[in-house]
Amino acid sequence: MDDHDTVFGEAGPSKAAFNDAKASTESLGAIDPDSFDTMVYEGTYKGRALITRYLHMSKVSSRQPSHPALAKIACLKLYPMIKDQTLDHKSYLNVMTKLHGICAGRSSAGTGAGMEVDGGSGQSEEMGVPDMEWVEETMEKERKEAAVLDVDLRGYMSNLIKESIRLTYLATAELAIKAGNFNGAIMNYTASREYSTSPQHHLDLGLGILETSLSFNYLSSLPGQIPRLETYLDRLYPAAGSSTTRTGADPSIITAGEVRENREREARGMSTRRKIGVKIRVAKGLVALGNKDYDRTGREFSQVGEDGGLGDWEGQVISTSDMCLVTALCVLATGSRDRIRQELLDRSSFRIGLDDTQGWILDLVRAFMDAQYGQVSSTLAKHEPFFLLTPFLYPHTQILINLIKSRSIVQYIEPFSSIRIDTMATAFGLSVANTLETIESLIKDGKVRGRIDLIDMVLTISSVDLRAQVYDRAFAVGKTILPQTHGALIRMKLHEAGINVDPRVHSNESKSPSAPLTAPLMGPTDSTDNLETAEGFHDAPEQFGFQDDDTMKDLSSDGEVA
Repeated sequence: MDDHDTVFGEAGPSKAAFNDAKASTESLGAIDPDSFDTMVYEGTYKGRALITRYLHMSKVSSRQPSHPALAKIACLKLYPMIKDQTLDHKSYLNVMTKLHGICAGRSSAGTGAGMEVDGGSGQSEEMGVPDMEWVEETMEKERKEAAVLDVDLRGYMSNLIKESIRLTYLATAELAIKAGNFNGAIMNYTASREYSTSPQHHLDLGLGILETSLSFNYLSSLPGQIPRLETYLDRLYPAAGSSTTRTGADPSIITAGEVRENREREARGMSTRRKIGVKIRVAKGLVALGNKDYDRTGREFSQVGEDGGLGDWEGQVISTSDMCLVTALCVLATGSRDRIRQELLDRSSFRIGLDDTQGWILDLVRAFMDAQYGQVSSTLAKHEPFFLLTPFLYPHTQILINLIKSRSIVQYIEPFSSIRIDTMATAFGLSVANTLETIESLIKDGKVRGRIDLIDMVLTISSVDLRAQVYDRAFAVGKTILPQTHGALIRMKLHEAGINVDPRVHSNESKSPSAPLTAPLMGPTDSTDNLETAEGFHDAPEQFGFQDDDTMKDLSSDGEVA
């Protein structure tokens, strides 16, 4: 592998198609902090998911010391949110440390506990000075609540009250979530499984783990949880619905009230199944995205809209607008033209899910379908910074952009037998050097079959000889059929001569093809004349219409002559 090659996952290209082969935050400098709309960035997110979103923004933007304004915006939005909604004093101190470093004109380092606070200098939280009184009160409150739950748990454990033990573990997990302790929450959720006694308990437990993992954007625990959650969902709310009659009751005497009650119960069950099914689909899509299975991500997210959308789960993990953005990029990167048209242009649920600021997504899809690849490249470059600010998309931004650009170039080249490099560079809005490097990578990856004339700067496409391919396939089929036909002709000649061919091997008989036939293996209508004929078969094969003894070699491969 060359030094400039970069390896991606299975779903991505094996080598870098463009100069930016890995996620880079340099494009964040294109965002104007003064015009950055935080309301649009927040969208419909709320709770822990919104905090996770701003934490990601502060982390990514702080990697560019020359552009600290975005990190400052994120920190200023974060600290009041953390104080009002959580007990997460650790995240609060980290945010204040980062904000203090930005305001002081230096990079943030260390922890908030190590900061020097001058109480009489008139400094405030907006300058990165933490509210230590709130920190101490929060730590004390968390400690007291944890101590109470621990005492209750010990008492229930000594008395073996399983339901109370389960509820205490769940309460401890909720306290850990409020304190920002993801590992502690998962540990308590897992401990409560041992004391869950019904499918409903296991279903609630699975949903708790799923929602917690997604809101913190930690997906490593989900692949094992999703199948278990689907199993308990099918047990409690079967897809086919429950019976509309009483168990063991005569359908002829069921009352109208019972029919109405059963229908209402079935409708409630199907509604619950749909809501939980949407959550499972979102989890599957995000897990597939983390595994770089972009094709499945697009399919799962597309189906969410067809199932009725996120509903009251909107913004608790992901917003509908962000889900549409991920769907568009994944389908453009992996889908066929028919699939792109079906899932992005013709599907009403996708268009409805876009918010007022995402009209450019439809323009991007239409430009791709209309072969306006220069517009595709410019649109992706313009909105790349906002892809990086999306927590779920950040690790995959460059991979998806490269896949879309690679597909654009391949589709652009397909109709031509040869094309000039400078013409392609003009069409895609790239420099000649970048275009040449891109085509070289595509040829190495096998996505483009051709050669480059570096003197005339012309790409010549290697044409496929369809006539030769047809002949090769015909010869291959002939080689397969010829031995079968030859064997069938031999069996027909033997049948005409009155000879039975038994392919089975008999232990009390000779296994040699030249052994004389014996009477027990003759047919019921055969005579001794046939026996004499069979004994002379190997001596004079030409009397049966064969040319030489080579025919008998083929016969021995089909079965034994008894």
